[in-house]
Order: sequence, then C-alpha cells, then structure tokens
Amino acid sequence: MRRSNDLPRSRPWSRISGRAVLITIGVAFFLVVVFGRAVANFYVDAIWHDSLGRSDVFWGQIAAKATLFFLFFLVFLVLAGVNLFIADRTAPTEFPANVHPYVERFHEVFGHRLRLVRYGTALVLAFMLALPAMAKWQDWLLFRNSKSFGVQDEQFNVDVGFYVFELPFISFVIDWLFVALVIVMLLTLAAHLLNGGVLFTSSTPTVRASTKVHMAVLLAALASLKAADYWLTRYELTNETRGFVQGATYTVVKAQLPAMMLLVLIALFTAVLYLSTIRTDKWRFPLVASGLWLVVLIIGGLIYPAIVQSLVVKPNQEDREAPYIARNVEATRAAMGISEVV
Repeated sequence: MRRSNDLPRSRPWSRISGRAVLITIGVAFFLVVVFGRAVANFYVDAIWHDSLGRSDVFWGQIAAKATLFFLFFLVFLVLAGVNLFIADRTAPTEFPANVHPYVERFHEVFGHRLRLVRYGTALVLAFMLALPAMAKWQDWLLFRNSKSFGVQDEQFNVDVGFYVFELPFISFVIDWLFVALVIVMLLTLAAHLLNGGVLFTSSTPTVRASTKVHMAVLLAALASLKAADYWLTRYELTNETRGFVQGATYTVVKAQLPAMMLLVLIALFTAVLYLSTIRTDKWRFPLVASGLWLVVLIIGGLIYPAIVQSLVVKPNQEDREAPYIARNVEATRAAMGISEVV
C-alpha cells in the first residue's frame, strides 16, 4: 500500500472551477468597461499637457479635485459619525420589547453587526456626496486665489472680486452642507428608530426625550444653514435678468431683496424656536413657524415680485428702471476700460 506522501498531489490550479473563471473574466470586463475610458482619457490628457510643457496645469487640476474630494468626504464622515455616536450613546440601556416589527426584523437579520451597517452606510454616503464636489475644482481654485478688484458694486458696496472669486464656491458649500445635513438627519433618525428611541406603542409614536433633543438641534442647524443661503442669495440677485438689463433692477431691489431679508429673519427665528424645545418640549410653535416660513417663501419669493413686475414696473418700465440701467451701463464701461470715453 502506497504512503499518503507518495500519492500524486492535485495542483492548486486544477481545483479552479469554470464558474470562478467566468466570474473573474466578467469582473475584469466590467472594470475595463467602467474605468477603461476614464483611464484612457487620463493618460491622453497627461501626455497632451506634457507635450505642451504644462504638466503643472494638469497635476494642479488633479490635486484640486483630490483636495475637494477628501475635504467633503471627511466633513460628511465627521458629521455622520458624530451624530451616530450620539444616537448610540443616548440609546436605552435595555432594548424595549414593544418595537415596530420592521425594527425587530432588522435586529434579527443583522444582529450585532447593525452598528457596523450604520457606519458602513455613512461611509458609502460620504463617498457618493464627495464625488460631485470634484466638479467645483475651478470655483475652489478661484476661491483659494481670490483677489480684490478695488471696485465696489452699487447695491451692496462689496468688492467685485467677491462675486468673481468667492461667492460661487461659498454658495456651493452652503448648498452642499444643507443636503448633507438632511441626509445625516435621516440617517440619525433611522439610528434612533433601530436603537429604540422611537416606540410605536399606539397610533402615535412615543419619542424619547434624548431623541427629541437630538432632532431639535439638527433642525435648528438646518434652519440656520437656510438663513445663510438666503443671505448669499441676496448677492446672487445682482445677476438677475428680470428687467431690461442684467443686474439688480427695480423689482429685485424693491421686492426680492426685502423678501430675502424677511426669509433670513424667519429662518433664524425658526432655528431659535427649535432650540427652545429642548427646555420646553413644546413643538407647536416651531412647526407653526415652519409653515409660516413656507407661506412667506411662496408669496414673498415668487408671487410678490411677479406682481410688482407686472403692475408697477411694466406700465412705466423705462422710468422705473432708469437708475438701474445707468448702473449697468457704468459697470459695463468700467469692465471694458472705456469709462473715460464720452
């Protein structure tokens, strides 16, 4: 009888099944289809810039995109991680028995890996939200290298360089933060639901005090971010095209700008009311303020400017907008360097 070590040994490659080979070929084909074009474009751009002797421009663009990606990736990851950590720390010490059946099913499926699933979801969302930020690399470079023009606009007395270099990127950051905070709030609410912070013991859910405080702070942060967005929108209205010329014309100055300031005040007031629920635990006033906010947004931001444009400006548009047309003409002459030409 032959010893076991004398028997012929099967080679490792002989144990590879045909299914594994097909899967490997399929994955390789998928990677080539998805990333092949991007890699080819990257290589061609690198060679083209190198042939012109301007590799610094190419790698500067790549560095700007990478900086934006990692910056926004880390910001979202920190926001989500901190809020998920707070949701876990404020969770009940003992998991309640009367939870929703779907919540119970989640715990049965994931078990002790449920926390890993939450943080993994935050990681994937951070990646997805950081990708669009890479498209703003030009605005980022302008913001980072901002300069003063030494000329102020007529409406806000702000240096023109602010509109060219800083405003586009700051507006994007505020919008991105608002979207990111909405997603973080939904992710945090899901964490509280899975932790037992919200119980469905009757037709009306029972929310723990710590969960209410957490949600109130996030809602106040959202309202504050929206107030900042309204404040920046005031400057963006200087490029409005509602009247004869591009810029802040009669309707913008007399109707839209006051409406924006009113929305700023309402948003900040709503944020304060949400924070006040931490002590009072009364949600009626902030909810009413949110409804009022929506009404003012529709009437003041859309309906009122349209009425002013139709009933006040159009019957005598030339006289109404004469001072604002003069602003536009002077700004155009200054930009073209013909201010001294009569």
